[in-house]
Amino acid sequence: MLCVLLSISISHAQNMVVIVGVNSPVKQLSLARFKRIFLGKERLTEQGRRWIPINLGATHPLRQAIRKQVVQKSTFNLEQYWNQQYFNGISPPYVLASEEAILRFVADTPNAIAYIAACHRDKRVKTVYSFKIRPAIAGLCR
Repeated sequence: MLCVLLSISISHAQNMVVIVGVNSPVKQLSLARFKRIFLGKERLTEQGRRWIPINLGATHPLRQAIRKQVVQKSTFNLEQYWNQQYFNGISPPYVLASEEAILRFVADTPNAIAYIAACHRDKRVKTVYSFKIRPAIAGLCR
């Protein structure tokens, strides 16, 4: 039994989920679409409402994983990208301090979209995409 619980804990520590509010009409997203939303290239939902993407702080390991695995840009190149987008009237995602803050915001804000560790997901939100973090981030799900 302990081995099963340990393996579940380890596998969750390596999984990241993209979340929306539990009442969102969105059921599933592709990784490519998630990337477009977070880069401000897709700004409207199918219902014509503005997406509200949310990031964790710049040094948070999950944000670094998103930058490396999803956005696939260096920190410098991503900063340059957002500087250019800013002059085109497109702002980067809002930043919240913690996964709990993200859960609260996404649960209470229509069209909010964010990412968290799968082990922190709860009934306030629903998962629209899931993927593994490589390499695993130690201590993420304590």
